[in-house]
Amino acid sequence: MKLAGEQRVRQKLYWFREACELGNVKLACRHTGISRKTYYKWWRIHVESGYNTQRLADRSRRPHDHPRTIRGKWKRRITRFRRNTGYGPARIWAHFVRRGFPMSPAPGAFTRYCAGKGSSRPDPSHPEKSTSGATRCPCLGIEFDGVTHA
Repeated sequence: MKLAGEQRVRQKLYWFREACELGNVKLACRHTGISRKTYYKWWRIHVESGYNTQRLADRSRRPHDHPRTIRGKWKRRITRFRRNTGYGPARIWAHFVRRGFPMSPAPGAFTRYCAGKGSSRPDPSHPEKSTSGATRCPCLGIEFDGVTHA
């Protein structure tokens, strides 16, 4: 049977009361059906909190963050870099790692983020990645398709 949060706190207080009344933690644990390790774990939390009963409530074990999550600043950085270079997710990730960016997200996060933004392939309208056969030199503005045009 699952106990509600307030009931779990009362249950732990009952463990402590039993140990005080019996004067023996081992007997109290046997009587209440818990291990001594569990008893001392919660007793330590209770004492360290200054006997604050709210600290006896069960806490979520869910992690605060996930390594494949991309948030705010990184989203803008990846989107801007992808738009400017036309690189794919693996190459973008490698670029940021080589540059020594701290706390770079996991490689799978880049792939998933780029795929979520549409295609995981580079933008075909990028001047260096054009599919028309002729490419535009970004620095000189000269078009060429095997022959230099002035």
